[in-house]
Amino acid sequence: MMFFGRMGWLLTRTFFTFFVSVIVASIALVSLGFYAPDLSNQMLNAAGGVENWLRDSLLPGAGVPSTVNYWTRWLIDDNQLLFLFFVVVARVVISMILAGINWIYKAATGAHTHTHRGPRAHAHH
Repeated sequence: MMFFGRMGWLLTRTFFTFFVSVIVASIALVSLGFYAPDLSNQMLNAAGGVENWLRDSLLPGAGVPSTVNYWTRWLIDDNQLLFLFFVVVARVVISMILAGINWIYKAATGAHTHTHRGPRAHAHH
């Protein structure tokens, strides 16, 4: 029972951080386009270069089947690559913030994490 409770918490935390990172990345992209449109265009051009590299250099030379190549060409777009970049950066920043909060909380309360070793770890002989 303890396993499912802990696993549920980990899944909930993972989905929460993913959801927050998507929102933060969206806000960052909109802010970038609003306050620095030239930088936004440069980043889109760079993402277009990555898209061309993936589509033309990497995939045909890897010997991937044509169906994979088709779906990859259809799914990979410079806008999507730029958004994915912002989501990854947001996830890293959120993880660092949460790790810092966790460290401060543990330092302030003296709490430490115990790993669950199963029912036999507490059995008396």
